[in-house]
Amino acid sequence: MKDNPYLSIVFPVYNEESRLKKSLITISEFITTSDYPIELIFSNDGSTDKTAFLLETFKELFSDRVIIKILNHPRNRGKGAVVRDGMLAASGNWVMFTDVDIPIPLKTLDIIKEFENSKTDVILGRRKKEISKRKWYRQFTGLIFHLLTKLILPQFDDTQCPFKIFRKSVVVALFFCLKLQKFGFDLEILKKIRKKRLKFAQIDVPFTDVPGSKLHPLKTPVSLFIDLLKIIFLDTEDKTH
Repeated sequence: MKDNPYLSIVFPVYNEESRLKKSLITISEFITTSDYPIELIFSNDGSTDKTAFLLETFKELFSDRVIIKILNHPRNRGKGAVVRDGMLAASGNWVMFTDVDIPIPLKTLDIIKEFENSKTDVILGRRKKEISKRKWYRQFTGLIFHLLTKLILPQFDDTQCPFKIFRKSVVVALFFCLKLQKFGFDLEILKKIRKKRLKFAQIDVPFTDVPGSKLHPLKTPVSLFIDLLKIIFLDTEDKTH
């Protein structure tokens, strides 16, 4: 019988066939060397390629070592929607979501141990500027977006960093009634953290811009700006918690 997971990792995936094999090798290396029990949750956002097949093969190979859950959604709903489902399906003491291309080394997760006996509810990564290697147009749109988010959510240094870790005790309150379904869902989560006055820590993390990103150079920034406006004008606070 596997131990109850100390950490659950949620990976949203959508048509990742071309990059998934390399990522799964990296993930397998991490789980075989980790000194604490881990749960892996792959939330498949209606992929139409061989993503589901690769995930099922990976599960068959490693399910005797680690808890692996695969959530297959029949249609594409958006990153926020499938991250929400993955987070709510998690059972670890700590729950985090990150991108399946592993832009931040999984070994960075060992930082959790430093917060185990603290009152910290959420650990937020902020990408190290000297290590980040993003394309120029992503740097430009990222700068504009960062300046705008600083006006609205000034407490947070890097709202879109794909490295966010939560104590299990706060996951339902933050994710159950998530309204933003696309890439801007992070903004809603951070707004809830602020409104609920949860304790959070921000840490520097190494980041690599992995080729093959699903982020569109025009559509994604526009979608983020629309979500930013929704954060300003809509009440995204969960009324039930």
